[in-house]
Amino acid sequence: LLLPIIHVPLIVRMPDGTGSGERIKGIVQPVDTFSTIMDFLNLPTVQGGHGQSFLPLLQENCIESREFGLSGCVNRVAHFTNQQWGYTCFQKGPSWKPAMLFNLENDPTQQSNIIDQEPELADVLYQKFIDYLHKIQAPSEQIKKYVPY
Repeated sequence: LLLPIIHVPLIVRMPDGTGSGERIKGIVQPVDTFSTIMDFLNLPTVQGGHGQSFLPLLQENCIESREFGLSGCVNRVAHFTNQQWGYTCFQKGPSWKPAMLFNLENDPTQQSNIIDQEPELADVLYQKFIDYLHKIQAPSEQIKKYVPY
């Protein structure tokens, strides 16, 4: 599943109408929802979670706080994306495929895999992806299964 299929717009209504009718660009993930609600209620976040509040995006229209978003299917495929790049990495196994790289600004429907033309960029994104998995404390046995290409 590529970004055009898995991208889900997030619609938020603030009680005071903040941001009403606006489209705010930013990278948020479902895991950020709980942190945002806790932030809105001025309650402490749960220790060990990796969600980030997106309340500053809503209230201040600030620069996005998340460099990349991560989505995918456990034990199979991961999509690591920002506004410009989409990097898709598969775990080794019976359904393994080589990694893919897309320039989302030029190819928003992800039709042209450019990983062969941009191997250095693919390496950088792969390393950022692996670093992010370590940061969120993904199981090391799962991380080892992701191979660059």
